[in-house]
Amino acid sequence: MSKLDEDLTERFAKAERQLSFDPNLFAGLVRRRVRHEWMKRASAVGLVLAIGLAGTITYLLAERGATVRPAATATTSPAMPSQATVGATIPGVPFPACHATSLTYFSKYSEAGSIYLFGRGKAGAACPELDSQNAYLGLNVGNLGPGPKPQIFGPIDCSKGCRIFGAPDINGDGHVELAIVVVDGTGADSIELYRIQRAADPPFTQMTTVLRGRRTPLYFDWGSTPNYRAGANCVTARKQISGLQHELDIWYAHLRGGSWHLVERFMAIDGAQAHLDHIVRSTVGADGLPDGGGTNFCGWGVTP
Repeated sequence: MSKLDEDLTERFAKAERQLSFDPNLFAGLVRRRVRHEWMKRASAVGLVLAIGLAGTITYLLAERGATVRPAATATTSPAMPSQATVGATIPGVPFPACHATSLTYFSKYSEAGSIYLFGRGKAGAACPELDSQNAYLGLNVGNLGPGPKPQIFGPIDCSKGCRIFGAPDINGDGHVELAIVVVDGTGADSIELYRIQRAADPPFTQMTTVLRGRRTPLYFDWGSTPNYRAGANCVTARKQISGLQHELDIWYAHLRGGSWHLVERFMAIDGAQAHLDHIVRSTVGADGLPDGGGTNFCGWGVTP
């Protein structure tokens, strides 16, 4: 082996990362593969299995914490889909908008605002499928009269079929958060959350959490298959020191032996960051599963 070959071999060896088997890391890799290989590989059955696997491996072990009760929510209007096959003209959007979904939200501390999710199209061309290269969020777009300046944000991370899911007030501060379907699955979808700040630039901040020492997007499954159910629910926990604390109960359950084996992660929300408070594991009947996963997300009506 030449001196040059020896030098290259040594440099590559130093650059390698040694990865031990870690269930949570593997879950993240599975989830990313589901997203970015959707259009090339995923069949309907395969996608459901991948989503279920990601949920199964990610949520692990812990001890039961506080008593919870439902939290208050803001008022919102349902998300409205567009089925256009060619790009539409939306005031404030500088390019043809494809596959748009929109909603109008209200809160105690702001006026009504319009939110859109849409793909970037080309004039006179058919709309491409939404993915992480061409999906954008818009705030205050579509308004014909005077008002706040339209703001475009993106592209955002989502796959085929991504759409607005809802805008509940998760932490009870009077400001709604934006929920987006980032993987539209058969039976179960994958949901991510964005914080909305009308006066900020940009106005959208993706909500994150820390997983195995790394900050990652906060996400959860929503929906059901015959042996798997998942969702999320807003609750208020009573703490001995801090008093009442609004939390997001992210849960999933597998049916085994006639019972549902339930895992719940209670996430404390602080702005755009979510912190794991505690995890609860239990075995329940079908009527013992938490709220969420169906047609209501923290007071917001949704269509899974």
